[in-house]
Amino acid sequence: KCGEACQTLQEVKTVVFDKTGTITKGKPEVTDVIAVVGTERELLQAAASAESGSEHPLGRAIAKRGSADGLLLSPIERFTSYTGRGITAELGGRKVAVGSRKLMHELGVAAASVEESVVALEDEGKTAMLVAIDDQINGVIAVADTVKEDSAAAIEALQKMGLTPVMITGDNKRTAAAIGRAVGITSILAEVLPEGKVEAIKRLQSEGLKVAMVGDGINDAPALAQADVGIAIGTGTDIAIEASDVTLVRGN
Repeated sequence: KCGEACQTLQEVKTVVFDKTGTITKGKPEVTDVIAVVGTERELLQAAASAESGSEHPLGRAIAKRGSADGLLLSPIERFTSYTGRGITAELGGRKVAVGSRKLMHELGVAAASVEESVVALEDEGKTAMLVAIDDQINGVIAVADTVKEDSAAAIEALQKMGLTPVMITGDNKRTAAAIGRAVGITSILAEVLPEGKVEAIKRLQSEGLKVAMVGDGINDAPALAQADVGIAIGTGTDIAIEASDVTLVRGN
């Protein structure tokens, strides 16, 4: 948008990438449904019903899978979203929670029975979401987002130019590390809530680094504005494009 961005880019040594929709395609799909109480179909039905009111890509992936499997989704009586952690909903008198370990801990739900499954899924680069019904863990649903075909080549090219790529994500450390391995990024900031992205950019800048930030989502906009140069993926949201200094016209 301005000549100043081009001028600053030559001084940039650190490029921070948001994971979802930037390094990955941003179109997550359900890969695993593991029930520890009841059947997998019942688990998916409860989770898909609860997530049918969600705007989060992971929540939408679960709702979409429920519909694709022909499940009859229950109407939501009450819905609460917990930023970066998950959701709770009431369905026909049942209380359903879908989210991270953090969310289950906040709700006072014991999750030890699925910990082994969760760790195994995270090591495969999947995001594992715990499902509790009436304060009891019923199982885990894993969602994975595929890496863009050209991400690894782009990271390698930047490294050859002497730049340091950094990945930032709300995902837990195991899932983030698996995605990092797939594309060749070793510097990873994991478990960063949307509002923490700006602080992460400020921390890098406080070390005297000139930082470029690459993102595509609504919650990337403040970090794109904070970075010395904000770079938006053209297939992303209008808000990210508006907040950035540079827009890549396509999604690659």
